[in-house]
Amino acid sequence: MARVLVVGFTGYEGVVCVEWFAGRAPPNAADFDIVLVNGTALAAVMRRERDSNFRVAFSRVKQWQAWMSGLRERLRKLLKSKGTVLAVVDTLTVAVGLKDQPPVQGYPVMVSSTDWIPIPIDLKAEQGTTLQIKDAEFARYMNTVESWNFLFAVDEGNSEHKVDELRDEHDFDHIEVELHPIAVNRQELPIAATVNYAVHETTGRAWTAVPYAYSGKLHLLPPPTAVPLEEGLRVLLEDFCGVEPRTPAPAWVAAFPLVGSRDLDAAISEKEEAIGAIEADLAPLLEEKRRRQDFKALLYETGIGPLQDLVEAAFKELGLTTKPSKVSDEFVVEHEGREFLAEVKGNEKSAKLKDLRQLIDYQLEHEQKHGSPIKSTLIVNAWRSLPPDKRRQQDTAIFPDNVVKRARDNNIALVDTVDLYGALNSFWLDQTDGKTIFEVLFNSRGVVTLSP
Repeated sequence: MARVLVVGFTGYEGVVCVEWFAGRAPPNAADFDIVLVNGTALAAVMRRERDSNFRVAFSRVKQWQAWMSGLRERLRKLLKSKGTVLAVVDTLTVAVGLKDQPPVQGYPVMVSSTDWIPIPIDLKAEQGTTLQIKDAEFARYMNTVESWNFLFAVDEGNSEHKVDELRDEHDFDHIEVELHPIAVNRQELPIAATVNYAVHETTGRAWTAVPYAYSGKLHLLPPPTAVPLEEGLRVLLEDFCGVEPRTPAPAWVAAFPLVGSRDLDAAISEKEEAIGAIEADLAPLLEEKRRRQDFKALLYETGIGPLQDLVEAAFKELGLTTKPSKVSDEFVVEHEGREFLAEVKGNEKSAKLKDLRQLIDYQLEHEQKHGSPIKSTLIVNAWRSLPPDKRRQQDTAIFPDNVVKRARDNNIALVDTVDLYGALNSFWLDQTDGKTIFEVLFNSRGVVTLSP
């Protein structure tokens, strides 16, 4: 079944609908097979804004222009991919007398209700009631049109930006716009038309006679005048989109009494209260789960600062106290008057001897300043691009032998962030506590195992 988008009307169920200027950007029309554009609603929005405020604010005009430009771009991509656009066109050009700033260079900003049209087409004002249907496929819709106010023609000079946009979609090859009448007036001029374009390969200033590609079709139609607009749109959805849209409930239906629903209303209210209570209990659990999941970054974080912050947060989670180091840019972990200096590293492979040398330098600096060495711990996220179960293999050792030996000689504990993450999980399961973790780190040299 075709994917259908309706722009400018939200009264139908069963299709994707969006109002004009809803959201900061128009929907991705190129993601649909058929787009039905209600240009009459657009003209009504612009006319209502103009008439109610006398002058339309410059910011509002810019919003209109940006939104229509975005829709034009997306419809252009839809046509390039052989999609279809059905459009009920209404024309209104507003010469905006700016409310919050003077006209640009003395001229008002011009915005038209046809600026969204992706192919350069001109609408020429002319009123009439006679029409002859040329394309029988549109007979049912055109029978809803008793009068019309404009004619369609290819715009050969006033929409250069639209031509450039089409050429840009096709590597700047030559574009020829084709117009095929759906219905004409007495002079055989189109009051409804199917428009598409052909793409010709260019060589220098010339182009090939035979096109190598054609766009999808853009059907441009006058608004219905014999039936309400909604009925005309329904005909297009039924005849061209294979959609039988369900009629929306009118406004009075909501207030119409349904006596037999009173017992249901009471039961629903009771269940809603129960759901509200459950959701209130659930919210902190979900937040706690999200908070704990954030610690998974211990296993993959690459940034030095973020990894250091995570490790420090892990020690705090265990109930230990941390404070800034006086000899490095990292931190010290404290418990019951004792402390050790933490150094955090993230490596693509194994821990490096140079990481350990840096920590030894900090130990010496501390001894020079305070007269005594400080217990230290090197915490490393090694082989961080690999999943944890692929680490600690024969060829993916976390701490090489030379690092382990030097650490033992200098009273340094070595911790893998995978093991630190495991200690957190054990802590959450009440299988260990912060005091135990601290004692292990403070009294160990070389590789330390924290998880039970």
